[in-house]
Amino acid sequence: MLPVSPTAVGPTISLDLDVDDVEMENYEALLNLAERLGEAKPRGLTKADIEHLPSYRFNPESHQSEQTLCVVCFSDFEARQLLRVLPCNHEFHAKCVDKWLKVLPVPAVGSGVACCGYRVLPFGCPACAGCWGQALCRAG
Repeated sequence: MLPVSPTAVGPTISLDLDVDDVEMENYEALLNLAERLGEAKPRGLTKADIEHLPSYRFNPESHQSEQTLCVVCFSDFEARQLLRVLPCNHEFHAKCVDKWLKVLPVPAVGSGVACCGYRVLPFGCPACAGCWGQALCRAG
């Protein structure tokens, strides 16, 4: 049997904390919180804004544009698929470009001044990166 020291009460616990470990835990906790809460500021167009953009069902027999594939997913357009047309006249699968439009950063309210008194949303096209400027004015 081992001798017992009269001063020993139990196992020793070290309270030395590694500052790097604490900072990493705080950082990871903040990342987890941000992931749960989502974006703090609104991004992209609203569903109503997106629905104001023209769309149509693809018909290969009557399609007049030379564009036959979606540059977001790189898949060919197929009969009866819903396509969305941007102001630059590029066409995309609606489900592909709608996702893109919802997350594209929107400028601050005062940063776009519109021709008709409504806010202009200067977005670009994923195909040509051209700015639409006043083509997407919230007048309606």
